[in-house]
Amino acid sequence: MIGIHMLCLEQGFVLGFSIMRILILISALFLASCGADAPNHASTDVTISLGQGIASGAISNSIPANIQSVSVVALNATGAVIAGPVTANRPNFTLKIRVPNGNNIRFRILAFDQKNAQGTVLYETLSAPIDLKGKPVTVPVKMNLSVKVTANINSTFRGGTVNLTGRVSGNAPDAASPLVWTATGGTLANTDPYGAVNTWQAPNTLGTYTIAARIDPTVNPDQDPDVKGTVNIAVVNRNPTASPNTTSVSVNAGATLASSLIAKFNDADGDILAVLTNNKPSWISITDSGTLPLDVYASFSPPPSTPQGIYTFT
Repeated sequence: MIGIHMLCLEQGFVLGFSIMRILILISALFLASCGADAPNHASTDVTISLGQGIASGAISNSIPANIQSVSVVALNATGAVIAGPVTANRPNFTLKIRVPNGNNIRFRILAFDQKNAQGTVLYETLSAPIDLKGKPVTVPVKMNLSVKVTANINSTFRGGTVNLTGRVSGNAPDAASPLVWTATGGTLANTDPYGAVNTWQAPNTLGTYTIAARIDPTVNPDQDPDVKGTVNIAVVNRNPTASPNTTSVSVNAGATLASSLIAKFNDADGDILAVLTNNKPSWISITDSGTLPLDVYASFSPPPSTPQGIYTFT
């Protein structure tokens, strides 16, 4: 009886231990499953692939052979870069980037004609805003033709002319993707049929003006209208010029010298000029012609008591 009783206890102990192991295993699997679904409270793994959202009119059915690399950066709601850049070279056009969690996150993707995100930008896009909450996501993208604008100078005087050049994916625009130009001030010539070149005449108001070009949406409606090339031109004032800069006149004390031409001023911007004097003796009178070029005259009447010497004024 004692032996049988001992055997039953041993069997019960083994059975209980086995059940406990099974329960522990089930619990571990359940926790692992919950961990897989649980969000990361700090960041999100994002996957972007050119093959998952090819844009009609830009990249149609296959990725063009001239694309050698792509890059991506993540932008927060204010447009600041918060992650990246991450790059990928041909033939792997899938980008994986870890981004801090947040709302209204956007991704800027660029496609280049050289490896390692070098060379000319051929295609570009800015994704729609997305909220990242820690669970891995795949972001679809629509790649657009790249637009770039350059100017021969970055500042000019009032009324000056700036020569502009527009490129679409590194090439001159053509009938399939012509450029339309806009400016925040001044006048655009718009003489080229497809917008490859343009000229901008600056206004008479000082300031910084933005000239932009984008692909004509009536010709290529598949292109994102927000994709554009821009350049900023500062309209500045030029200083007057004087000839000569210094004039010497000899006058005897007690004598009078009337209407001596002492300087000639001009202004390349056509500004109205006024003459102001500093440290001028009271016996010197200054007059001017009032129109450009501005002739400045001086009349000298030093009193007899004036000591001999050199008197200067500016």
